[in-house]
Amino acid sequence: MFSSMWQLHRSCVSKRRSVRFVRRQLAAGLLCVFVSVATTDAAAEPRTLLGHEYNIYSLAFSPRSDLLASASGDETVKLWSVATGHERQTLAGHEGPVYGVAFSPEGDWLASASGDGTVRLWNAGTAQTRHVLRGHEGAVYSIAVSPSGELVASAGADRIVRLWKAADGAPIAALTGHGGDVYGLAFSPDGRLLASGSRDKSIRLWDPATGRLQRVLTGHTSDVYRLAFSPDGLQLASASQDKSVRLWKLRQDGEVVVLPNHGGPVYGPVFLPDGRAVVSVGDDKRIRLWDAQTGGLRNSWRAHDVPVYAAAISPDACFLASAGGDDDVVNPLKLWDLPAILAEAAVED
Repeated sequence: MFSSMWQLHRSCVSKRRSVRFVRRQLAAGLLCVFVSVATTDAAAEPRTLLGHEYNIYSLAFSPRSDLLASASGDETVKLWSVATGHERQTLAGHEGPVYGVAFSPEGDWLASASGDGTVRLWNAGTAQTRHVLRGHEGAVYSIAVSPSGELVASAGADRIVRLWKAADGAPIAALTGHGGDVYGLAFSPDGRLLASGSRDKSIRLWDPATGRLQRVLTGHTSDVYRLAFSPDGLQLASASQDKSVRLWKLRQDGEVVVLPNHGGPVYGPVFLPDGRAVVSVGDDKRIRLWDAQTGGLRNSWRAHDVPVYAAAISPDACFLASAGGDDDVVNPLKLWDLPAILAEAAVED
């Protein structure tokens, strides 16, 4: 997905820039249309946030649930007020699509990963760049910040997982072993594990303190995209090109729950804050809500008219954000009422 996105981005940049004016003129008129499109079977209509000029690839809520960060192929990261839905800041400086974004544990800074081969650390209040991290050869597809806020992990087309000091951007380690582009990264809640997912179909679990490989998880039959740990750290969710999400029981060796019902590649899993459910999004334009223990499907609805590349859940469990893209339309970011969705799922149960 990501490597093809980068090639598509490069070929479409000139076209995109030539139609920016038209898109801006259309955006205001299309806003009411997008707000009403949502789904007929979702519990509540979402709020729609318009502002990006290209596909949105990654989303992250701040720890206090007051800000939402979105990373886009338009080479920017935007910060949105969750309360109002208004754009607060645009973080500009990357010279390629931005594929990943992650907040620090305190929410005072955030990190972004780009097709330009760099990682940037930003001040969340001023939107100014704190550090530019250079070292990757090729596009950087994923970013993660450790629970302590001391480490930043990044990975991409060079097949290397790199660790950096968050304080000054200094490189710490380069973790090698993957046989393909690395698309997904996630720290465990206690910071003792770093998971990486790759085009080589595998997931690797590393000790970030030593850089040593702890375990390799295999079972996916195609590229592994995004990863997410459960809040208790006992499960790892992985999304894949093979149209499935897998829930790995990390303390029960070899036990995996496979969630196979997506109609196309799956780009993102995310756990609810209480760990009882998992949300997945993908190429089939739907959002699915799963029971994290049994793998049972609790709710599913068509959320967008374009592939959904990213999802995030606010730490206060009030909102679900989703976004994606199609090269020829304005791409909305949607904020859903999560309690309403859960209430609908409970009624259907």
